[in-house]
Amino acid sequence: MKAKNKLWDWCMRLEHHLFPDFCGVVDRRRVIAFVLLSLIEILIIPYHFILFYIMDAWIGFCYNLAHTIGLAILLYLVLARKVVFKNGISMLYILVFVKLAVDSMLCLRYGAKQDNLSVMSNIFIMFILAITAQSQLLNKISIGFTIALLPVVAVAISHTQFYVLLFSGKAILVGFLMIFYVWLYKIWIMSSPRNSVSLTS
Repeated sequence: MKAKNKLWDWCMRLEHHLFPDFCGVVDRRRVIAFVLLSLIEILIIPYHFILFYIMDAWIGFCYNLAHTIGLAILLYLVLARKVVFKNGISMLYILVFVKLAVDSMLCLRYGAKQDNLSVMSNIFIMFILAITAQSQLLNKISIGFTIALLPVVAVAISHTQFYVLLFSGKAILVGFLMIFYVWLYKIWIMSSPRNSVSLTS
């Protein structure tokens, strides 16, 4: 409970720092997503360094180092209000999405041939990023993620055995359907005169 209250306090402090005058509903969702995603990245980066070092995958190690530097610069720009927060959260989504895509290719290169769990997990998170971006009215980012997912999914399928694909393929189908669902739901909400005012605030 204390950790939950502390996390919420961080979100509120960041919200007042980034939006001292007024913060709308959509911006508040973006702030919460920014805090949680940044914390996840900060926690997962050391794990990736250890993993690539143990596997002697220096390409992945160097890429993880570049990703860490990029994340640090981005966090500084956002927290120092050097960039508009909408652009900052968009760049964070893009940075994580690209990292997941590259990590999937590295898993196919260095991982076990019969195990596609890491790749499918990355693709699942990429779907979540696309859906989250769309729910936060980051339409161009969501469309770009959806298009970029096509070659990533195609490469993953080409390295997956048929009987495994029969079970794991449903997650890919559900991911695309959820993106379509959120898009339809958003259109329905925006077309409602009562809800369109609250969404744009």
